[in-house]
Amino acid sequence: MAAKCAHCGEALRPHSMFCLSCGQLVAQSAPPSSPPFSDTNTSSPVPKVAAFVPPVVQAPPAPPVGPGHQPVQVAERRESQFAIQASSGETFTVKGQALVGRRPESASEQEGIPGFPLDDDTRSVSRVHVHLNAIDGRLWVTDRGSGNGTQIERRGVRIDCPTGTPVAAGAGDRVWLGEVSLYVMITVG
Repeated sequence: MAAKCAHCGEALRPHSMFCLSCGQLVAQSAPPSSPPFSDTNTSSPVPKVAAFVPPVVQAPPAPPVGPGHQPVQVAERRESQFAIQASSGETFTVKGQALVGRRPESASEQEGIPGFPLDDDTRSVSRVHVHLNAIDGRLWVTDRGSGNGTQIERRGVRIDCPTGTPVAAGAGDRVWLGEVSLYVMITVG
């Protein structure tokens, strides 16, 4: 019987770190521990204590993104389209891949994918803060080594986006780039 995601209920692949459907982190069960050694001293028995064994978690290989790397190439995937509304006032549409930051134009031109600049008086958004990849109905958010980090807010809970690791966002989620947020809306058509 396959394990199911506690967040969305979808079946999980064995040894997966994330649910492929919703992108949530999956807790793995620990392998059985070996029995403790037996003591030859018969005067007092050795109590059996279960040893804590941390779960083995394998992260899916993340494609490299960032300066000097090619744009993320995803084979056999269907491009999606998302409308994005920034708390700083900008609105834009992401179809396929995009770079977002205070000044993403140079990296955008170098990598050959659209770039969307954000107004940020607080300067909490990095020049190239995130790489967005809209595929198969999900918006994959990859932090590009930003100074203030990236988080995805879903139903009031914020999820950290580790640098270089794509994290799934969907319609209704908010992506935080420092003090600026991006509200994700799906675009039909």
